[in-house]
Order: sequence, then C-alpha cells, then structure tokens
Amino acid sequence: MSAIAMAGCCILAACHGQVRDVNHLPPDVQSYLLVTTYAMAEGGLLSRVQDGALSREQVQDMSISLKYGKLMILNNLMHPSRRRRARARQAVELIIACTDQPDMTRKDAPPAPRCIPDARTLLKNAGR
Repeated sequence: MSAIAMAGCCILAACHGQVRDVNHLPPDVQSYLLVTTYAMAEGGLLSRVQDGALSREQVQDMSISLKYGKLMILNNLMHPSRRRRARARQAVELIIACTDQPDMTRKDAPPAPRCIPDARTLLKNAGR
C-alpha cells in the first residue's frame, strides 16, 4: 500500500513541478487544474492514512490540511482572483507536505515534526 502512496506522491510532485508552466493559461483553466490537483492530492493523502503507521498528530494534521485545502479551492471557485488561486495552490502544496510525513511504526522513531505548526490560526484565517 505504501508503494501506491509513494507513486501518488511522485505523480503529485511532477504536477507540482508543472504548476509554474500553467500561468499563461486562462484563469478558469488554472482553477480547473487546481481542482484536479486537489483531487489527486486528497487521494494520495487518504491512501497514506489507510496505510497506517501514523501518529495521532500526523492524522490530525492531514485532516486539517484537507479541510483547509477544500476551503481554499472553494473560495477560489466562488470568488476567483489571482490571490485566491495562489492560496489554493499553497493549500494543495500543504496537503502534499502532510502526505510526505515519516512512518511512525518503528519504536525508536523520533517524534515527527508537525506539518501544520499552528492549525487553529490556519483555519481561522482561511476565510480571509
């Protein structure tokens, strides 16, 4: 199962590398591509959660990143702007970062750093 998650991360990383190449496309097309990228990132993250070997905090950060990502994507779709599109792109990048957390199955594994340092502030400021 972790091979699937890694393959998903590789695909998402390839998509992430192409993000800057789509800036010449119309804003509607860029928004569509963001929704598609969000869907792929969500699938990769859910696969990682199902794979297990995560701490409670890691799973919590992952769920917060999904909620935040969905909010940013919806904000961009409902009220499109360059700034909202950039925030939605950053939210998708956050989902990918949370997906790429270390495996916590080893007993001697050091505590994983949080992929979302201040989740409450992140969600509180999501509507702005």
